[in-house]
Amino acid sequence: MGVEASTLNLRFLSQLAQGGFAEQLTDEQRREIHITTRLDGEEYLQDALEDGKQVILTGNPGDGKTQYILQMKPEYPEPDYFYLSDASEYDDYTVLLDKWKDALDDDRPGILAINDGPLYEMTTQHADDYPFLEKSSEPVPKPDHLRRRSS
Repeated sequence: MGVEASTLNLRFLSQLAQGGFAEQLTDEQRREIHITTRLDGEEYLQDALEDGKQVILTGNPGDGKTQYILQMKPEYPEPDYFYLSDASEYDDYTVLLDKWKDALDDDRPGILAINDGPLYEMTTQHADDYPFLEKSSEPVPKPDHLRRRSS
């Protein structure tokens, strides 16, 4: 797609750069700005949801966690699936953790977007009351085909 064919404009890109904007985009705009990563090609998220798992997407603000959730929702709709688009929206993590626990108790697969800092806070401050957090703090090993090969 050439620049002249793009529906993007400088005002839109400026707003996008400020962050917290993914929820306001149309599906077309999300597709246009999406940067394909290995997460797309491997269908990891789809496989995890279909296997009944919950996936935690961590990272920094603006890394695209919410973008992935919004892409998954049409094919894996609520309430059958549990989504948490932005943990930073919660002033009280126990409210979030109660929702998460309910989804786990109901065996609802889902995707949670949590910035690294809040996830660390939750796992260190609330693990006694929410034992499932201990498992969420364990790193998941990458499949062999995603590991970097040493030369």
